[in-house]
Amino acid sequence: MRASMWFVYALVLLWPSLALAQETKAPKASSSAAAASAAGAIDEAKAELFVQKCASCHTVGEGVRVGPDLKDAHKRRDDAWLHLMIQFPSRKLDSDPDARAMVAEFKGVRM
Repeated sequence: MRASMWFVYALVLLWPSLALAQETKAPKASSSAAAASAAGAIDEAKAELFVQKCASCHTVGEGVRVGPDLKDAHKRRDDAWLHLMIQFPSRKLDSDPDARAMVAEFKGVRM
């Protein structure tokens, strides 16, 4: 009987520590869930931006529409070129021979 009393006493003393350990593990799971949720929201925002700004002329992996297929565009052009072409297409089209060649290839359609 004395041993079971010590067990109950130890359990009463340790129970808050065990509960605290469970609580400290829970935020890690929820923070990873929050990170996954945020990543999902970012992916959705990117997809929506593509639909709003790019999809009328471009595809990704489905061939040429009005403009070039954007699949593997990062392999054909460096990041700086792509960044300027997306942000300042008129400036890039006026100054870059490759961009001007694309305008000719796509029947005068400018981005």
